[in-house]
Amino acid sequence: AQSAVYLGPCPARPPLDFGAHAERRAAVDAGFSSLLALTTAVIVSSVWMHPRPFTVLPIRNYLNHTPDSSFPSDHGTLLFALGFALLISTSRPGRQFGSLAVVLGVSVGWARIFLGAHYPLDIVGAAVVAAIAVLVVASPGGPHNWRTPDRLGGSIFLAGRSLRIYGNAFKNRRPVFDLKLFGMSNER
Repeated sequence: AQSAVYLGPCPARPPLDFGAHAERRAAVDAGFSSLLALTTAVIVSSVWMHPRPFTVLPIRNYLNHTPDSSFPSDHGTLLFALGFALLISTSRPGRQFGSLAVVLGVSVGWARIFLGAHYPLDIVGAAVVAAIAVLVVASPGGPHNWRTPDRLGGSIFLAGRSLRIYGNAFKNRRPVFDLKLFGMSNER
């Protein structure tokens, strides 16, 4: 219920590293969507205080959670935003990883309800906030139409691979970035 949220970005990582343009675009859109959704969730929870179930009901606080606002669930917001953004992508692997993230979001949401950290409507609210964020990012004027996926995807790939040259699996693939900019060569 607490640690599974760290698995949230995992479905976006393989398309970003190994995918074609559509997969990289889906992964970058998922990142923008989750950032917007979490920002919105933090603003909503700071404006509207909704007590957690363990502060109102006679139940134990199993997660040792702080008694802050419960609506909407930050864990659910992140996982649903990643999942919804990947589900609406045009790539098949993106949709598969998106469904995995949504299933993980539902599982984490149910676990947090069961452990007394959230009400069911907190999880539904997280899904609604995430869906709105995904629609804003995927709108015609949103970051979806900027030229960021190639640049940002290449930068993230570069940082994630620690400036290593592609392995044998990528010999026939055109590099996302040019190592000559860093005084290195793409050739072995």
